[in-house]
Amino acid sequence: IRKAADLVLSIFPFEKDFLAGHRIKASYVGHPLAQAFPLPADKASSRAELALTAGQPVLALLPGSRSSEIQYLSRPFLLTALECSRQLPGLKVLVPLVNDKTRRLFQAQLAQYAPGLEVTLLDANARLALTAADAALLASGTATFEGLLCECPMVVGYKLHWLSSRLIMALKLIKIEHVALANLLSDEVLAPEFVQQACEPGQLTPALMKLFQQPQLVEPIREHYRQVHQSLVMDTNKLAASAVLSLCRT
Repeated sequence: IRKAADLVLSIFPFEKDFLAGHRIKASYVGHPLAQAFPLPADKASSRAELALTAGQPVLALLPGSRSSEIQYLSRPFLLTALECSRQLPGLKVLVPLVNDKTRRLFQAQLAQYAPGLEVTLLDANARLALTAADAALLASGTATFEGLLCECPMVVGYKLHWLSSRLIMALKLIKIEHVALANLLSDEVLAPEFVQQACEPGQLTPALMKLFQQPQLVEPIREHYRQVHQSLVMDTNKLAASAVLSLCRT
């Protein structure tokens, strides 16, 4: 990056110091999504749009946007949702999928692992699902940032091919304590993370059920996410343009 770029426009606050440590000039301009998501999140309107009642338990299930993620995460996620539905009568499961390919892959996994589970598939509308949900089970990645912006309490899971995982661990390629953006942006870990062997229904289900069964835990999480969201709201377009213009003048 140092060789290729004269300036990096960073979108997360922790990036500027990291880049500076590698002698890379950076300007923090905020994340464009922080402005795009309403503050506070409008849960009532999202539920109304999906014809959901205020008191109905709702789970957002986001098994990822790539085929490999659907392949590795659908089974544990679906079995977890199935067990949650047994413990929560009337549970509504919302599954936003990015395109027809991931929809077909997910439907095949649904038929194989949880044919009795009723789900509502949404076309690439993660924001609507996350805002309407009481809790989310999602893949680590950008979705956890969207979950934070939607003020949705979440449980994070991730799996790789076993060989990829072995190589990553052997080569010590992971140098961060947490994998979810929601946790990296917060000053406390509010989204439990379950990676590789830990990403199984036996561990995912209790973590999710805790969010449904202990409502006193939920509002502090939502409030914390709301505060983080507020701190990320900046005039991103103006700051980015100003930084580029300053660079051009030097």
